Amino acid sequence: MVQLYRVFFTIFFALFFSGLYAQSFDDPCDADGNPLNYGPMNQTQIVSGAIEDVEPFVTSTSGGVVENFGTSGDSAVFVKLELDFAASFLQVSWNATAGSVPDLFVGLIGFDDPCVDPGDYVVTVYQNSDGDNLISEDIEGGSVIFELCGLDPIVDYENLYLWVASSDAGNFDISISQNIRPDNDTCDEAEDIGLVEPGMTYLLDDRSNEYACRETFTGDPCATNANDGAGVWFQFETDNVVEMINLLVEHEEEGELDVVIFEPNPDCSNFIVVDGGCLNVTNGEVEFENVVVKRNTTYYIFVNTPVDDWGQFDLTLSTCAPPVNHDVCLATEINFPGLAHNPDNPIPGGPFNSTTECSYPFYDNNDQTVVNEFDCTYGNEQTAVFFKLNVDPD
Repeated sequence: MVQLYRVFFTIFFALFFSGLYAQSFDDPCDADGNPLNYGPMNQTQIVSGAIEDVEPFVTSTSGGVVENFGTSGDSAVFVKLELDFAASFLQVSWNATAGSVPDLFVGLIGFDDPCVDPGDYVVTVYQNSDGDNLISEDIEGGSVIFELCGLDPIVDYENLYLWVASSDAGNFDISISQNIRPDNDTCDEAEDIGLVEPGMTYLLDDRSNEYACRETFTGDPCATNANDGAGVWFQFETDNVVEMINLLVEHEEEGELDVVIFEPNPDCSNFIVVDGGCLNVTNGEVEFENVVVKRNTTYYIFVNTPVDDWGQFDLTLSTCAPPVNHDVCLATEINFPGLAHNPDNPIPGGPFNSTTECSYPFYDNNDQTVVNEFDCTYGNEQTAVFFKLNVDPD
């Protein structure tokens, strides 16, 4: 039994650490044959390497001179990365005290063919969503985070290499961390809150926008303010009664926060910002009250922060139950048989208590875009309830 445990421990130890530690290669072709594999999760792997007697990295793209992508890193080694398709950020960290290289530069590149003769390499430098090359300055014993949202996972992740360079010979250890985007990182994959009904509260706690990608909204100035960070999506559908919602979003970072309520037009390819449904704040809390929505309609909620403020948040969507007589077809009936004989007669059973709290506007059209205010002289009346007076025709 002791020997069995010893064998198991030896196998486990070997598998565990072979999955965490890898090496770099002087030749891109060798790196291509020994990729660093990542699974479908946030994961960090350690790469050890030595930049000694390395053949200069000369490419066809650079015109026959050493390719250093504008840095001081004249000598380089390579790591082939096989990331999960849901990877959105890659962090490279260097512990300068654990190696002998004086500086370290890293970048994400691709090859037309990694197995050609030196000097014939045709290289692509990958870029982030802003069009900036994913090439770092000297890490200086710290780390760099590369945003991968500008890459096509299906195409680019099949040809993704980490270029590691220094200005002088030496060895190094770096950690390479893959970070996975949230499941609801896109409108098409929005988390579904479901059918929203009157008088209900829907709480989604401990949601996160960490490692989410940014959006590229155009048009509405409030929505375009949400293009600067990491956003996630939610969706809900109103039933045949709900015409007004309340929404509260509380982010743990208490910093910049953008929340937008959209109506698809007609789908995720185009949006209309709901009237009064967009806010940009700096205290991490956004609250909407009595936002008018349409019945039987799908809506999207977008929650965004800058990358420096990403983290967990709570989202609360609620509706108020309107009085029954908010619908003209369900008007409260009042019987007053004597009104035709004497208008000064009191209404039997009166006065009648009622409320307009949680009631909705009275629309003149089915699209709920034109409110009938009955030429009211008291301003912009947005709520209404109805009574039906049954009078004796005699």
